Amino acid sequence: MWLGSGNESEKLSWPAKNAKRREGTFWCAKFRPDSPTLGDVTPDDRVQHRVGPGGGMGGVGSEGRNPATHFVTFGDVISSAPNKLPVSVKQTMDALQRTLNIVDQPVISISTTEKRP
Repeated sequence: MWLGSGNESEKLSWPAKNAKRREGTFWCAKFRPDSPTLGDVTPDDRVQHRVGPGGGMGGVGSEGRNPATHFVTFGDVISSAPNKLPVSVKQTMDALQRTLNIVDQPVISISTTEKRP
C-alpha cells in the first residue's frame, strides 16, 4: 500500500510502470503490515512525490521541477506492538513533517550568565 499526505491511498501493483505520483504533497510512504515502512518527507515544501511498487522502482522520493528546501527519508516498522501506543503511518509521517520543518524553529534564549564563586 502507499499513502500520501493528502490522504491518498492505494494498493501498489507490478509492474514498475504502475508507480504512483502526487503533486503538492509534503510526504509519501509505502508500507505493509509485516515489513518496514519507507517514506519521504519534504517538511517545508509541497512537491511531487513518487512511490514505486518494488523491483527497479522500489523506492520513494520527490521529483519534478519544484525544488525542496530539504528532505528526510524514513524507514522503520510502524506497528501497534504490545506495551506501546498504537501508531499509524499517517500519524508518524505527519509528526515528521511538523517537527522537521525549518519554518517553525524552536526559539532559544540565553538568560543571564552565572559567575563561579
